[in-house]
Amino acid sequence: MTQKYRVDVVDGVEYKYDAAWTRKLEARRHWEFYWYQQKLMEGLVVPGKDGLLEMGIGSGFAANYCRSKGLDVTTIDIDDEKKPDIVANVVTYDFERSYDHLMAFEILEHIPYAEFEKIIRKIPHFVRKYAFISLPRNENVVFKFDLKIPRIPRINLEWRRLKKAITTEAHHWEMDFGEHTVASVEALFEDAGLGVARQLTCDYIRFYALEVRNPGSR
Repeated sequence: MTQKYRVDVVDGVEYKYDAAWTRKLEARRHWEFYWYQQKLMEGLVVPGKDGLLEMGIGSGFAANYCRSKGLDVTTIDIDDEKKPDIVANVVTYDFERSYDHLMAFEILEHIPYAEFEKIIRKIPHFVRKYAFISLPRNENVVFKFDLKIPRIPRINLEWRRLKKAITTEAHHWEMDFGEHTVASVEALFEDAGLGVARQLTCDYIRFYALEVRNPGSR
């Protein structure tokens, strides 16, 4: 069988990653995720003034788009093929400087939950303003109906159902699978000193804008 992912092993934990998909046309749904990422940050980041650290470069779209708007973006990724500014595993990397904002989209579920928790608690140490993140909920959208008629409020109906299994091989965990509920993850944010300033949902992905209440706190 052909190996789909490259694999790094740290303390007995496999971290799977892949750059091949970044060289192909991405699915329409993934393009929609990019829009939600930028919508999440709208009005909270100041072009020409604020800097961002992107954790997990992915296709490079988010970083390049932000740079086109005049933002100073530094990227960090475990995968050297994606050519990030910093090649490192974010779990073990020692952040030596601070940034105005953090972008961490579609990466934190690729990290064991215990390490994800450490990263969340570490955010106020190296982020001054907002952390913009996404997390998957272990669900399928079984049915969706969206209707817009002039002069009538939009009608939006959907039915979501928990999958009860993690079907993406490279995911270590997902919200509402096992003990890691949406409520417990959001409680972790609060305990770490991160307030939910904005939340958006697209398909099974939850997008959070987390305000850092006490930058530099320990």
